[in-house]
Amino acid sequence: MNSAPLRKRKRIFIGCEGKSEVGYSQWLKILCDEKNKAFHILTKDLKGGGVLSMANIAVQSYAREDNRSPIEKGFILIDRDRVESDAEERNSAIQLCNRNDIKIIWQRPNHEGFLLQHCDDYHGTIPNLSSEAETRLSQLKSGYNKPMGKYKYYSMFKYESVVHAATSNPDLRCLLASLDLIN
Repeated sequence: MNSAPLRKRKRIFIGCEGKSEVGYSQWLKILCDEKNKAFHILTKDLKGGGVLSMANIAVQSYAREDNRSPIEKGFILIDRDRVESDAEERNSAIQLCNRNDIKIIWQRPNHEGFLLQHCDDYHGTIPNLSSEAETRLSQLKSGYNKPMGKYKYYSMFKYESVVHAATSNPDLRCLLASLDLIN
């Protein structure tokens, strides 16, 4: 009996500001499996804190994982509101990540604002205030609470939701293209 050869899964690293981003990244893995995309998504909970500190942790974790087995691409999901008032920290984090082939996906202003982009029925501008983004998301998605696990994301959002979000978020579009979820 012959069996089909196993496809080697490409490895993608996603550093996650916190548990909500970990759940989101794991949901992306479910989407990859549904679309028959051979990827292994390595998530690292960066446990919040300063942006530069999270970038340093991500770079160290990425390097450790890359030494074990090559990583195709690296990303970090971080709230933009954490660095709005500190351009120096933002620029230092960007430079560090760029030097280490890691792309920062800025969630504007926070994870809830990022998720608003996934809502087909949301046509407003993304709020600048984190609390306002949370309120608007809760109004649209009554079951939303954080942190959310992968199955909660799966029940609230669909593949089309993330594709919709990518149309207005070039950083997310880059991640989805790296996962072969869009062209």
